[in-house]
Amino acid sequence: MPDAGTMKLVDGLMIPLTADDLAQCAIDTAASDARATLELVAHAMTRRDELIDGGVTFDGVVYQTRPTDRENIIGAALMASLALAAGAQPGNYRWSDPNADFEWIAMDNSKVLMDAPTVIELGKAQAARKQELIFKARWIKDQIGIGIITTTAQVDATFS
Repeated sequence: MPDAGTMKLVDGLMIPLTADDLAQCAIDTAASDARATLELVAHAMTRRDELIDGGVTFDGVVYQTRPTDRENIIGAALMASLALAAGAQPGNYRWSDPNADFEWIAMDNSKVLMDAPTVIELGKAQAARKQELIFKARWIKDQIGIGIITTTAQVDATFS
């Protein structure tokens, strides 16, 4: 007698599954697995983006890294590079404006004095953090694809 896994209930009677029934079950299972995988990949990408936008720690201070913040950091790093090429010296906080020290506002709203080399290092730190998260997400998606990571909790833990 066939086991319950190869039977279906029809009009109160248990009858054997046909080849078409088994094929449809396989299709339904595959579709369900594919949806779950896509949802998990989407979660990984969302988490990656949240972390990219969530700030970067540089010299013990957290700085904002939303898209406009990253644009501002890269722009300031470019200005600092040009100032260094023009002769700005480490320790000179007036490299951008001879009448005012250059300050960057941290996530906690404190002002942080920065010379040109420090601004360049902030730009490099922000870019490195973003790249780290992009490659970590890529690795996570690979692990999802081969069934190693199967839950959102595992995705979140891997980003931690």
